Amino acid sequence: MLGFKQYKLVFVILLLILLIALFIWPSSTVEGFDSGYNNIKKADAVFRESLEKLLRLKIGYLSIVKPVLPSEDDFNSHSANVGTYKNQLLSLKTQMNLIKDRKNVHNRKVNYTNVPVYVARNIVNKIDLLLTEIGKFKHYLPSEMKNMLDDIYKSIHKLHNFVKKPDNYYSIDNITTADCKTTPGGVTNCKYNYNVGYNLTFLMLPVIDYKNIYSGDGIVNPKKLVITTADLGTNNSTLQEYLMSVEELVAFITKIETDPMMPDKKSDMLVLTTDIKTKIVKLKEYISMYDQNKVTVVNDLPTKK
Repeated sequence: MLGFKQYKLVFVILLLILLIALFIWPSSTVEGFDSGYNNIKKADAVFRESLEKLLRLKIGYLSIVKPVLPSEDDFNSHSANVGTYKNQLLSLKTQMNLIKDRKNVHNRKVNYTNVPVYVARNIVNKIDLLLTEIGKFKHYLPSEMKNMLDDIYKSIHKLHNFVKKPDNYYSIDNITTADCKTTPGGVTNCKYNYNVGYNLTFLMLPVIDYKNIYSGDGIVNPKKLVITTADLGTNNSTLQEYLMSVEELVAFITKIETDPMMPDKKSDMLVLTTDIKTKIVKLKEYISMYDQNKVTVVNDLPTKK
């Protein structure tokens, strides 16, 4: 039997293991949903601390405008407040560079002591770090779009559970096979054919389970969602790749509809696939009509025939 001290030691060891695991365990947050706003707030607080040191020196004729940190929603919506904030930071940086160089606004020499020069140099460094964090900011997807993705994912999850049953679906082998060809240069390229479940998982990029709630069912998407609010309403390559992924998913679902299946299960499956494709049409319409200055109401979107 273990004594009280031994139990206490075991408890402490288990607690340490738990704490270590929490720090090193890979984050399940998906790129595109992680805003980085907390990093901006931290960098802003450090910058303000340095600025306050300079203000406490009470340098004569020094007029400083303290930039107001915009809210996270301002960053997400590309608000004018963000532009004002960045301009204020850049203007302040110019002022600090003048103090650092012992000059005034007229570019004339000023007899600043070493203390304000040092503090001004520190503020410039802190502003640069803050601007770096702002540049790395990831825009959240709109909540309406995230709700659509969650809804589509749940529908795909139902289809995944349906087609993986051997008595329902039998046109794609459960064993992975490879079609390999060797080029004249001796390089072998293989195209792999996977089972239905794997394909659904692999093609789930446009409707990824970003909360990782289905990982226990063996559905872990190997790709990251990289589209952000900044990509919506534009015609950039990221958005185009995303929409291509949506089409790949639709094409595979269409293949599932046309492949052989147990006749008494066909109608049940078509209910699931039709539901998914209808929701994906709504998703694409939402993306095409997205306007950062307006609220897009999902239920008001027109449905293309």
